Amino acid sequence: MYGQLIETDKQSHMLGGTFGGTIGYELIYEKTKNENKAFLGAIAGALIVGTLKESYDSTRTNNKFDNNDLIATIGGGIIIGLTINLIKKKDEKIITNIITSYKRKRKRPILKGHF
Repeated sequence: MYGQLIETDKQSHMLGGTFGGTIGYELIYEKTKNENKAFLGAIAGALIVGTLKESYDSTRTNNKFDNNDLIATIGGGIIIGLTINLIKKKDEKIITNIITSYKRKRKRPILKGHF
């Protein structure tokens, strides 16, 4: 296919990988509270979804287990794992800034007549 960077089929596999990866990430993160382990959980979740899908495809007529489809699915898991980690780090930074700002304001003396 010309004009398309990634084939539609591979895009579908990446989407499936993001689904499996999100579930894997959240399951592991809930148990461990460790972002690195959760990232590996995202990859594992995508690997499971991709392997199940390709195993099913291999039972269909004129079809086979496609390693490239599995790689695309795992890619979706990697992308969502990195994305969730980035969002969590940004959220933590925002929360830290809010807390720090609040603590600074509490330490200021109250000046009568000033806003």
